[in-house]
Amino acid sequence: RMAAQMQEQAKRMLEQQERRITEIDSIIKWLYEDNISGKLTDEHFSQMNTYRARAGRNRSALVYSSGGEA
Repeated sequence: RMAAQMQEQAKRMLEQQERRITEIDSIIKWLYEDNISGKLTDEHFSQMNTYRARAGRNRSALVYSSGGEA
């Protein structure tokens, strides 16, 4: 029973992480357009991309630890 609860919790966490990554991807698309048009500096755009990469690595670690597939 405890293992099933832990799996369910890991699944919920993974779903939350996936929703967050989808939100970040949408934001990055808008920021890319702002970067191209000169409204956003290359540095700020790079920072957001770095944040997205970290979120993706965290998701991969969560999937691995829960025994799921990435």
